[in-house]
Amino acid sequence: MSPEVLHIIKMLAIILVYSAILRVARGFARGAGSLAPWVPTRSEDQKQISRLAWLGSGQTFVEIGCGSANVSRSIAQDNPTATVIGIEIARPLVRYVRRQLRRHPLANLSIIRANALDYDYSEVDVIYVYGMPKTVNRQLKNVLIPQMKSGAKFISYMFDIRDRPEGETVTYPSEQTDAQIHIYTKS
Repeated sequence: MSPEVLHIIKMLAIILVYSAILRVARGFARGAGSLAPWVPTRSEDQKQISRLAWLGSGQTFVEIGCGSANVSRSIAQDNPTATVIGIEIARPLVRYVRRQLRRHPLANLSIIRANALDYDYSEVDVIYVYGMPKTVNRQLKNVLIPQMKSGAKFISYMFDIRDRPEGETVTYPSEQTDAQIHIYTKS
C-alpha cells in the first residue's frame, strides 16, 4: 500500500477510537448528570449502611444510581437471603457491573438500567441513595415517599431528607468517616 493510503487508514482508525471514547464519556455524563455526579460511597461506611438497612430474609434493597455497584455488592454479600437491586441509567456503568458480576456472581444481586424516577418502589423495603441535596429533596423524595409502603426505609448518605411527611428520621454519624447516614422510615 502507498504511504497516502496507510495515512488515511491510520487517520480513520484514530477518528473511530476518539468517537468511541466520546460515546462512552457522553454515556457517563448523561447517566451521572441526571441525579448526582458519580461519587462512590466511602468503602469504610458500606458495612455500617448494611447494618443500618437491617434486612431480613426475603426483603428487597434498591440502590439508586448504583454506579459501580460497590454498595449493592456489599449489601448482597452481607444479606444473602435478601434481594438486592442496583438501578443505574449510565449504560457504560451497567455494562461494567454486569461484566464484573459474570466473573464474580452474586445470586441475589441484579443490575437494572433504568431511570430511577420511573421505577416502582411500592414493594421495596429499603431504598439507598447517595445523591445531591437538591436531587434528594426536590426529585427523589417526591417520587419515592408516596410509593413507599409502611415501615420501608429511605437511606440517604451524606445529605438529609428535608420536609418529609410523617415518619421517623434518624441520623447516624459514620463510625469511620465524617459522613452522616440519614434514615427515614415511613409510618
